[in-house]
Amino acid sequence: MKILLNAPYFPATMGKIDWPGELTRDKKEAEAWIVEPECPVTKKDLVEMVNLQVVITASTGDNHIDKEACEKMGIEVFSLLDNRSALDEIRASSEMTFLLILNALRRLDRCVQLKYWRRDEEYMRGRELYQKMVGLVGHGRIGKNIENWCRAFGAGVYWTDPYDKSSLFQPSLVWLFSSCQILVICCTLTWETKGLITKELLASMRQDACLINTSRGEVIDESGLIEVARGRDDLTFCLDVLSGEAENKQVESPLLDMENVVVTPHVCGLTYESNQKAAQISAQLLRDYIEGEK
Repeated sequence: MKILLNAPYFPATMGKIDWPGELTRDKKEAEAWIVEPECPVTKKDLVEMVNLQVVITASTGDNHIDKEACEKMGIEVFSLLDNRSALDEIRASSEMTFLLILNALRRLDRCVQLKYWRRDEEYMRGRELYQKMVGLVGHGRIGKNIENWCRAFGAGVYWTDPYDKSSLFQPSLVWLFSSCQILVICCTLTWETKGLITKELLASMRQDACLINTSRGEVIDESGLIEVARGRDDLTFCLDVLSGEAENKQVESPLLDMENVVVTPHVCGLTYESNQKAAQISAQLLRDYIEGEK
């Protein structure tokens, strides 16, 4: 099978990956296309790739892929979610989410950017995670890791996830947003979760609360987020994702210029270890597809 790679970190790992086929740079001869979240898979691309049989994204999200066009053209689509057991060994996104929680509380970004030594201590003064109430929207791989780590720091953790029935008590989103000092969005982007976090929920956040989003930008009503962030300078937002990334529209977001908003450029999964594991999972998914197991 001829394989086209569109993940810039793969070249560093290619020597360690046993790809089930021959690598190619020619779109027209590619039968399998391995992509990353920053690589849009459009109908135009698919029409040009006349031999394409399967698209595999080295990510959990797949909103950068025109899945409707793939379905009409008989092209299979897989993501890292199709190998859950191997995916559980990737901790980069969970660790980055936890880092953003601590940064939201301590605003390390403010401290390292200042060119003077503690001249304005009030500007740099933060808060402890200990005894805070943390609300998780999503209790999958990342949510469970965040729960364990926050509890280890002495925080209380509450979560909601309709697909996880392991707890008899799941508070509503209204309760989470009005009660918790820290909100973490770590659910999968689906038709059910798109726009799930509304302006009303954001406006109901507690005084001095913070919100972290490492899911996808489209899970939050971004126009509502912009409005709330402008009107509530007591709130802190740490975002690794913004709306419109699939079309490169995130660079136009007003959120990039707000004092109480910290934006990282979708780098949650960007570690040497996670990239290696993602490449290995992608290769195995392709191998399973070729062998008829997917």
